[in-house]
Amino acid sequence: MDNRRAILVDEPDFGNQEAIERLRAFAPAGVSVTVLVTPGDVPSVRHGGGDLGEIFVESERRRAEKIAEELKSHGIDAAAKVRVGSRSSEVIREVLETGADYIIKVSGGAPSRRSFVGSTDLRLLRSCPCPVWIARPRDRVPYQRVYAAVDPEKQRPGRDPGLDARILEWAARIARADNAKLTILHAWEMVGESLLLHGRGRIPADEVQQLLQETRDAHKVRVEELVQGQDLAGVDHTLQVVKGRPSDTVSKEVDRGRADLLVMGTVARTGIAGFFIGSTAEEILPQVGCAILAIKPDGFVSPIQGERGSASDH
Repeated sequence: MDNRRAILVDEPDFGNQEAIERLRAFAPAGVSVTVLVTPGDVPSVRHGGGDLGEIFVESERRRAEKIAEELKSHGIDAAAKVRVGSRSSEVIREVLETGADYIIKVSGGAPSRRSFVGSTDLRLLRSCPCPVWIARPRDRVPYQRVYAAVDPEKQRPGRDPGLDARILEWAARIARADNAKLTILHAWEMVGESLLLHGRGRIPADEVQQLLQETRDAHKVRVEELVQGQDLAGVDHTLQVVKGRPSDTVSKEVDRGRADLLVMGTVARTGIAGFFIGSTAEEILPQVGCAILAIKPDGFVSPIQGERGSASDH
């Protein structure tokens, strides 16, 4: 993986220090970072012979340049940019125009909530075509515990077969850079378990337990096969195969393990570009208190790509 273009998305409410620290710890040599300030819609208002909107944009540009200068002081190639318009839409347009490999920002959610994910963060997680890394205010640097949530089910219609490998690739790279422990987490369920135990077609409990064990073993084998195909050299890692509803189990295990970062995948619903699949990823987000890195499947199409035109760069 050779990620050489990153976008640091400015967070006006909580600052950018954690994102800057993450880039310092993680960015490979030669990475190019665009510090992107998106102030929203800026109306043109004349006052005292000047345009207040233009003055405001210029002030935002200077702020972006100051952040870029800080990155440069740490040896990171950085440039400043301002885009006027809807914040999340302008970030995505910048990704589409530049081919950025990932974006990183500090969460804009309220610190009083368990989840730090704000409204702009959620729109980016849903609709941005490249990986989205949401750091938390007061994030620990370097990370100590990285979790990768994988689901190597075979023969699932519409599933990107390479998504889990990319999740592990990202998680391993970050864990290696931070010398962190990597936990590879997979949650599984047995379809029809309740019916077999309590329904009209119920069977003896010991037979159900046998079926459960066989199901768990099959899931474990698939996870082991996935891991064997990845380069985890130098990474302290463990496998965790846990029975339970994925949307609940992943968040509970991440919380129990005091994770610093959760790397997970998203999948588009059939026929609807830019949305998470049903409940799993979308339900995990509000329950997770750690930083999040969301990886998109191959072929993901942002709904922004279907819009005509884009706001001009200022």
